Amino acid sequence: MTSQMLVEEFRRDIGHVSSTVDAREIRQKSHDFHWYSPVLTPQLENCMADIVVRPQSEEEIAAVVRAAVKHRMSLTLRGGGTGNYGQSVPLKGGVLLDMTGFNKVVAVERGHIRVQGGSVILKALEAALASRQQLMMYPSTMRSATIGGYLAGGFAGIGSVRHGIIRDSGMIESLRIMTIEESPRIVTLSGDDT
Repeated sequence: MTSQMLVEEFRRDIGHVSSTVDAREIRQKSHDFHWYSPVLTPQLENCMADIVVRPQSEEEIAAVVRAAVKHRMSLTLRGGGTGNYGQSVPLKGGVLLDMTGFNKVVAVERGHIRVQGGSVILKALEAALASRQQLMMYPSTMRSATIGGYLAGGFAGIGSVRHGIIRDSGMIESLRIMTIEESPRIVTLSGDDT
């Protein structure tokens, strides 16, 4: 089966989930700021996804995961693409899962905020400020970096001198993650597991 046929079958299986095979958009979404590195640039510059999907709900993400597993397609997650280590570059084609459509601020409570992984950090900060609170830390790329991408590939940021880095106790209280398998499961991690 050709790559194009595989992508067509994958698209049928994900139904109405937003997707594109436009070469220009695939090229743009397949790269982060790895080009800062003279080592990574030649290794990653030709790496491209076969398709970009942009789900907007947990159900749509699960449909993408099921289809990727069914068709044995690699799955690369991408937030805002502000990382510079190549974490969101699809090394072997496949599906690039653009999380920026999964972007709601779910709840703002005293001392806590819950957001979806594709939420831009500035949106979370604005929600915290509207409730007369502040995020303990955020990156200088907050206008385009997503919470999920920052947690997956970030380390520190504005506020770290006072409050610590991402892995420090209390920074992240819990995470809801989805497994990558035929029947994706939601797993909640809390405490030291985050």
